[in-house]
Amino acid sequence: MILHLTSKCNLACPWCFAKPTDDIELEDWKKICQSYPDRSFQLSGGEPLLVWEEITKPLIEYIQDELLLNMHSEINISTNGTLL
Repeated sequence: MILHLTSKCNLACPWCFAKPTDDIELEDWKKICQSYPDRSFQLSGGEPLLVWEEITKPLIEYIQDELLLNMHSEINISTNGTLL
């Protein structure tokens, strides 16, 4: 499942077509993840590292602690790499 965690971005690429939107709250992301039967998650954005403390990190911890029930589960993050 691809989770578009935020529309915030720290770049202004001229070819980007993304428009700013309101972010979904952490508790709502947890409900979405809980309802998804597959346990593979792709965290993206905008730039998901811009909301690391508020959304990305707590959501990863929730998925790891509460949802990863088998060895075939995975979490990936798509980032532009500027905040690594």
